[in-house]
Amino acid sequence: MEGTDVKKHLSDEEKFFDEEYIKDPQHGSKISWCWGVWEKEYIFDVMSDKIYGKKLLDLGCGPATSVKDLINPISYNFSYTGVDISQRMLDIAKTNIPSGKFIKCDIENLPFEDESFDFVIGLGLFHHLPSHEQGIKEAFRVLKKRGIFACREPSEKVFRKHGESPHEKGIETLKFIKICENYGEILVFKRINTPLLSKSISLFNRLHIPLPNSRYFWSIKKSADEAILNHLAKKIKWFEGNDFILVARKK
Repeated sequence: MEGTDVKKHLSDEEKFFDEEYIKDPQHGSKISWCWGVWEKEYIFDVMSDKIYGKKLLDLGCGPATSVKDLINPISYNFSYTGVDISQRMLDIAKTNIPSGKFIKCDIENLPFEDESFDFVIGLGLFHHLPSHEQGIKEAFRVLKKRGIFACREPSEKVFRKHGESPHEKGIETLKFIKICENYGEILVFKRINTPLLSKSISLFNRLHIPLPNSRYFWSIKKSADEAILNHLAKKIKWFEGNDFILVARKK
């Protein structure tokens, strides 16, 4: 992608998320348990006994609700830095994590020295970037040796072209894994949110029937997803999860 195209891409995404805040000032004030039940088990529970006294960088942190509710920096005593392209999202994040440090910047050109952080996470970030490869490269550049990288992303099955924001596009999963393997050892790769149940939820949304944002509700859905993934998905590829979680250790 040419320089002018990259600038437009980033400007469009920044404008979209700034306007999301204007439409809904409470955007991100509560965790979305749709993702939280998966992030807790496969990302934050993996980190919880190792993060004390360490440094965590949250790429594309948005309102930082997952970190606030699942592994709060005060409770777990670690240093938190959140970066995002949207100043309005960072403003919300500051209220959610008052002890954190927040910087508005381009994720593909991070303003940090090499090997600055023990943990680097990106929850639904990389599919918004002009270059997934450059974003991954930067994430591992600022990660210390043997540090942990973790992300949660939509696959190419979710939207092959674009989603809600101007340039977001589903991740080519196998290509993404191979890029990560250039920098680290894959510890966890988990497909999540099976299409069978996701389509049912989409139907509720189209009918404007609100779904509860309750941990209990989404934990039940997660259990159903797990059963499908462990049985049907092994026989019929269509049942594979729409999204994935990946955790890697830097070489």
